[in-house]
Amino acid sequence: MYIAVFSFIVCSAVMVAGQGLYNYRLCFGATWICLILYTVAKFVIYVFLVERIHVVRAPFVRRSRDWLYLSCLVLMSVSFLAVAVNAYLSPIIIMEADDGRCHMGIPGKASIPFMSVDIVVDVVLTSVFIYLLRPVVKMHGLNKTHVVRVPKSPILGREEEVHGTAMRKSIRKLLWKSLIGSLLIMIPTIANMIQFYIMQGRELALICLTLCTLDGKCDCLSVYTNTWQVLTI
Repeated sequence: MYIAVFSFIVCSAVMVAGQGLYNYRLCFGATWICLILYTVAKFVIYVFLVERIHVVRAPFVRRSRDWLYLSCLVLMSVSFLAVAVNAYLSPIIIMEADDGRCHMGIPGKASIPFMSVDIVVDVVLTSVFIYLLRPVVKMHGLNKTHVVRVPKSPILGREEEVHGTAMRKSIRKLLWKSLIGSLLIMIPTIANMIQFYIMQGRELALICLTLCTLDGKCDCLSVYTNTWQVLTI
């Protein structure tokens, strides 16, 4: 995902600052760079959400034998590829004659399904992840200290109490970061798709590339924080 987002930033900078988007050919190239790299980055973030479910549910089971992982992966892939292809089939590429500036985007018939799928997939995969954490939360408890059954020892007891407290705090942080990360993934995409809908797909190229860049950065931040929290547990 870092490669996809970094490539998007570099290509966008080259097209805007280096080339200038002063003719239709450059506008056409920038539009397809935006579409392809943006959808690749989004697909990777959804794959991460599915992988997160597998790590929590059955980390020692082959993915080919994890029915929940396969179901989430297939449903996510089919729904996302459908809206991505729909966007690929109807891009809007316009060089305005009055100001000579590039306008790009996707029409409402493509932006609304894209936004809907993004919200549904994000909410469903995050909900499944939190649901799978419920047994762990109940086991360790969020309001009491978890102590493992071992021979009584004041020293061990103190160590176990500290360990249980740390585990409880880590799980709480993971739950909150998962919720916040889901919002960070959804909000920029929703804002971008609403902008496309309001502008009827004729968004100024610089604004479009800027919003997509911010969206990709939010996705990277969400992946980084969630991955680090899972590893610390």
